[in-house]
Amino acid sequence: MRRYIVKTVLLMGLGASSGCSQGGAQLDALLPAAATSITHTQHSEAGDGVAFNLETPPFSYEYIEGLRSKLRSSGYTLCEKSAIKNWERKPSDAQPHGEEGFWMVDLYEAKHYTSFLIVRVLATPTDRGTWRQHFFLAVQEVPEGRQDMKSIGKFCD
Repeated sequence: MRRYIVKTVLLMGLGASSGCSQGGAQLDALLPAAATSITHTQHSEAGDGVAFNLETPPFSYEYIEGLRSKLRSSGYTLCEKSAIKNWERKPSDAQPHGEEGFWMVDLYEAKHYTSFLIVRVLATPTDRGTWRQHFFLAVQEVPEGRQDMKSIGKFCD
C-alpha cells in the first residue's frame, strides 16, 4: 500500500508539477547556496520544478529541516498520510544496478488545497564517506473548484 502511495505521489508531483508563474521564483528561493547540478523544468505554462544536488554527511537532515521550516512559514502544511519524513532505504525496484540508497518524500498543501509542493530526496553514498542528496521540488497550483477531494484525501489529512 505504501509503495502505491509513494508512486502515486511521485507521479502527481512529476506529472503535474505545475505552478503559477511565480512557481519558478518560489522554488529558486528554496535553493541552498551549496546546490550543484541545478536543473529547472516547466511541465506546462503554469508548472515549475527544480532538481539539484547537495553533498552532505550521511543521514543529514540539515537542509531538509531548513526547507521544511521555510515551507511551514510560507503557509504550507505537510500531508502526513503520504509523507516519508525520515530516511528509508529505497525499494529494491527503485535502485538501478543494485546501488544502495535512501530516500524521503514530503507532499505539502496550502491555500485550502489549491497549492501543492512536493519534495523528493534521493541519497546515495560517495567514495568520500559523504552522501550525494539529489532533490526534486515541484509546485502545482490548482484553480479553486478543480480539486479532486477524494484523491487529495488519500494523501493529505
